[in-house]
Amino acid sequence: MDLFLSTRPDGSGFYGSPPLAPGARCTFDPSGREPHKCDGMVVHESPRDVLDWPVRLWRVRDVTRVPCDCSQYRFFRARELTVVEEVPAWLVFGPRGDQVLTILEQAERLTREQVDRIAAIDGNRERRLYEKHWDDGMFLSYLEVHRAVERAAEYVDDEAWRAARDCAVAAAWGLEQDLYTDTEREVLARRWTSAMGTHT
Repeated sequence: MDLFLSTRPDGSGFYGSPPLAPGARCTFDPSGREPHKCDGMVVHESPRDVLDWPVRLWRVRDVTRVPCDCSQYRFFRARELTVVEEVPAWLVFGPRGDQVLTILEQAERLTREQVDRIAAIDGNRERRLYEKHWDDGMFLSYLEVHRAVERAAEYVDDEAWRAARDCAVAAAWGLEQDLYTDTEREVLARRWTSAMGTHT
């Protein structure tokens, strides 16, 4: 069974030896401190359980789990594992994560002209669909799209920019979640793609 391990883009945040590389058999390295009984390398059963961005993502197997009951978490810890390969980081956003990543990149480059174009389009259908699954769980794209819009060079905290931010979140939310049909995803993305171009 394939499992997943993430690091920061520069490779930090990995507490094993040798360094991550395809075929490497890695052992937990506590870096000179006395290991706690639950210490180990953090491993996820699905890339979608990774709650950080940006990351590098690795597929691993042959994992020796730490005998610790941490069932409240969306991960477990391992003493040893074998690296299979590095996989696309966008998998943390789900099977359509490459499209979510496009929205993130577009959101960071939003201009006032695009924002005004989005704000001028009726978003009521989009909003109703977006709210349909609001209580079904928070997803990584929600926070990351918020942050991306607010990093845009022309960002101003006004109604039009907030509308554009919500529009970007809805488009990404629909792609990341498996709770919408393809037709509903199109509705969720319509205002965004009208202003920004297609993300598919």
